[in-house]
Amino acid sequence: MPEERIWFDTDPGIDDAVALVLAASEAGPAVEGFSSVAGNVGEAQAAANVLRVTRAIEEALPGALGSPRLARGADRPLLRPARHATHVHGEDGLGGRLPPLPVDLLPKRDVLPAYRALVELAPPGERFEGTLVALGPLTNVALACLCDRDWPRRVRRLVVMGGSIEAGGNATAAAEFNFFADPEAARIVLEAGFPQLDLVPIDAGRRLAFTRSQWSRLEGIATPVARLVRELTGFWRDRVEAAGMVVYDAIAWMAVHHADLFDWRAYHVTVDTAGGAADGASVADRTHRPRPSNCRVAVDARAEPFWEHFFALLKCGGGAGTASPDS
Repeated sequence: MPEERIWFDTDPGIDDAVALVLAASEAGPAVEGFSSVAGNVGEAQAAANVLRVTRAIEEALPGALGSPRLARGADRPLLRPARHATHVHGEDGLGGRLPPLPVDLLPKRDVLPAYRALVELAPPGERFEGTLVALGPLTNVALACLCDRDWPRRVRRLVVMGGSIEAGGNATAAAEFNFFADPEAARIVLEAGFPQLDLVPIDAGRRLAFTRSQWSRLEGIATPVARLVRELTGFWRDRVEAAGMVVYDAIAWMAVHHADLFDWRAYHVTVDTAGGAADGASVADRTHRPRPSNCRVAVDARAEPFWEHFFALLKCGGGAGTASPDS
């Protein structure tokens, strides 16, 4: 698989952390950097969590990530009060499973604001021939779009974990959390004109709940990276045992490198920002009238090959490009 440049915009979040572990296992040297955004937790905690997770990855997979950058991002949505999900991820966002980060290790927010870092990935006259992976609310990405209206067309591919087409919401009856947290930002990004926008909504995870069966399989793998995933997901163990949990951001990472595991449909998708019962809901126009599609949507996934590859990455313990479903 060819190596490419990868940038994560993220708000860790247990499932964000699992996604970063999988990315380091599979494509570590290609991960150029991270930008933090308020979402599952506040922005300062999100930035700290990026560094906590990357330190844990370095211990499990020495040298896997190289020297990725961290740009600190938006600490609030564009127009709304902040909405967090600590009831799902714990007060620190990682279920208290990793050592805390000394505050003096965090870069200041004004050193390289995240939206500027994103624009500089593809400055005027250049293209970002890589993949921008957005795992949290889209505030930073929207700010980059507003800062430079031509910037989206210079980004080869954007992969977004967010929205819901038919599956209903997980933050409200209608809305998925990332879009609900900053619906105006989500709408701006969807309508910005990215040449390839791959949307991975919660529909893609309907067959991919992490259940007792997957937990047992995870416990049977002895590699350092598998132990790290066990530690990160341990906060969810009771929920896994009861009804299963969908590790949405890990699914989005798999869509980055393994699009063949998903069923895709081209839709024009926008976001309700009216503030009513459907606030933050994603709306897909499947008629293609009057506007053509603006994104490719992962509407379903192939569960068996997905889990085979997921656990193959953990079994190999690292090494970009070395895992396969038969590992």
